[in-house]
Amino acid sequence: MRSFPIPENWEGADWVGLSDRLIDSLESSARKKTIITKQGHVIEYDEISAAGSKELIDEIDDQLARIYGLSAENLDFIKNYDIKYRFAGILMEVSAQVE
Repeated sequence: MRSFPIPENWEGADWVGLSDRLIDSLESSARKKTIITKQGHVIEYDEISAAGSKELIDEIDDQLARIYGLSAENLDFIKNYDIKYRFAGILMEVSAQVE
């Protein structure tokens, strides 16, 4: 990470505001979960899903693309990576189970 280039125009985005909004969005949709281990220990945690924050994550991706000079094609790839690649595998598994 030390050698990762940070462009001079990095300050052109409101990173604090965007990160605060993302944290609020993730926390507001978090669900409390409790599990009990085999040893009887109780573990409580917040389960978060980024799906409800996709619009805001896309806004952050827009800012990063602008600052790093990414093409529209690159930005589309980033925004739709989960849909095109991760969910495609799940859909194929479900489709195979149905047949």
